[in-house]
Amino acid sequence: MAKTRAYTDFWQGAGVDRATLAQALPSLLDTADELKAVAAKLGAVSGDIHLAKAATETAVKRLPLADYRVVYFATHGLVAGDVKGWPSRRWR
Repeated sequence: MAKTRAYTDFWQGAGVDRATLAQALPSLLDTADELKAVAAKLGAVSGDIHLAKAATETAVKRLPLADYRVVYFATHGLVAGDVKGWPSRRWR
């Protein structure tokens, strides 16, 4: 199990240091298989599947997303308790 780090460990200036946060999160090992299975059911062509290092924010922003019926992301979802210091109550 990954060590819980303080939320402040991921801040750089006024924002979150996304590279440091990404390194601290565990790999999502089964997501490639999951994504490929969904793509096969939907009849997606392999060139439309972006995995691992090819699945970047820049790559997604370059795609004509309006031309797709489905855009499927496999991501981490951070909730209270995942990162020490993360808000434990809903934002109001």
